[in-house]
This record gives sequence, C-alpha cells and structure tokens, in this order.
Amino acid sequence: MRFHEVYETERSIYMVMEYMKGGELFSRVKLERRVSEIKVRSLMKSFLECVFFIHSKGIMHRDIKPQNIMFRN
Repeated sequence: MRFHEVYETERSIYMVMEYMKGGELFSRVKLERRVSEIKVRSLMKSFLECVFFIHSKGIMHRDIKPQNIMFRN
C-alpha cells in the first residue's frame, strides 16, 4: 500500500493512501462466514510478517483490527 500524503486540520489528521481493491478483512470474513483453517493460517502468516516488517522500521500501529487489514485484490 502506498502512502501519498498527510495533512491536518485543527481537529484531525488525514492520511492519503493507495486504494486497495480487495477491501478489508472484516468485510471478507462477514461475506464468507466460514474460513478454512488453511486460509486463516496463510492470512495470519502474511499479517504477522507485515507487523514484524513495520516494527523493524520503528513504526507502530495503534489500531490493529479486521477493519484496518486491507487486501490488494
């Protein structure tokens, strides 16, 4: 996901990022209702690799939840 810019107002900070066609994890799970263990294992492996990568760069994510996990397609 590409980060394009950030701007702020008196009350908010906005980040402009690349649009991800695949949507969010929350919506996918809601649609599928059942997700196989193999698929969950694969998703968790990818997710944990991403978190490890951003932590290795000194970046912390303060709001990890299914609505904030995005898919490319």
